[in-house]
Amino acid sequence: MARPDPSSVTLINIFEAPIAHVDEFIEGWRERAMLLMVKPGFIDSRLYRAISATSRFQLVNVAHWASRVAWEVATSDHASRSASTPPPSQR
Repeated sequence: MARPDPSSVTLINIFEAPIAHVDEFIEGWRERAMLLMVKPGFIDSRLYRAISATSRFQLVNVAHWASRVAWEVATSDHASRSASTPPPSQR
């Protein structure tokens, strides 16, 4: 079994969104994810949706980056910072 690269990082983000706005959030997340996918050091990202509409946190994102530095560089420009911030209706 291959050992994971010790410099890689896993980011876990939880989002508390009103159920009425979850689909809108997912569309925005996809658009923002496309911006980050092309950045050096990006490995993968996946968005999970709660089964229950009454769950406090409707969405969980798990992303993997080659290193913390790669993630910091990728999210340091304005477009990428916007990519890592949910729309105002979702904050």
